[in-house]
Amino acid sequence: MKAHQHAQVYFNLISSVDPKFLNLTKVDEQIYGEFRKTFRDLKIDVLDPEELKSEPAKEKWRPFCLRFEGVVEDFNYGTLLRLDCRKDYTEENTIFATRIQFFAIEIARNREGCNSVVYSRARGGSKLRLHLQTVNKCRLRGRAGSQSSPPKKKTQKEKAEWGERGGRGGEGPARSGLTRGQRLLLHRGRGETPTSKHEWRSRGMA
Repeated sequence: MKAHQHAQVYFNLISSVDPKFLNLTKVDEQIYGEFRKTFRDLKIDVLDPEELKSEPAKEKWRPFCLRFEGVVEDFNYGTLLRLDCRKDYTEENTIFATRIQFFAIEIARNREGCNSVVYSRARGGSKLRLHLQTVNKCRLRGRAGSQSSPPKKKTQKEKAEWGERGGRGGEGPARSGLTRGQRLLLHRGRGETPTSKHEWRSRGMA
């Protein structure tokens, strides 16, 4: 795996899994113990490049690295290491180091909580995205529910009942169900009192 691919895979890993529970090798305990024994006061949250590249630093790192020859595969291969543990791999935040240097510093960062800021930030971003998605879904449901449905057509039964309640142009109650006297009073109110028996029958009042 190329150095930049390895770096991206590792950063995605500490963004998705709590770094405190990560094991990068089968000998993490040994690497961490030897590292803090040799570099007791080394500041690892934000590295000073001189702590890795200066001549005095190289003299100190060389015997440490050689202890893991045959213990860590490809221990002296080149890889990318972040200077500031709070930031991603960028040109300004990256330094070239050996593989065992990478393991020693990143194992220490994980165990001492330095990389937790990356995980917390990524987790917080995921929660915010989930919250916004939930809010948007609720808004869409609210809009759909507030849209008025088209007017429902009346059935024949409803039309008949509506007509009996006087809903046809103000003609008043339908004549069905009225007694002869009630129909007579209705027509008298309109000035239409029948004068003959034939007219009574033709109007359905006889």
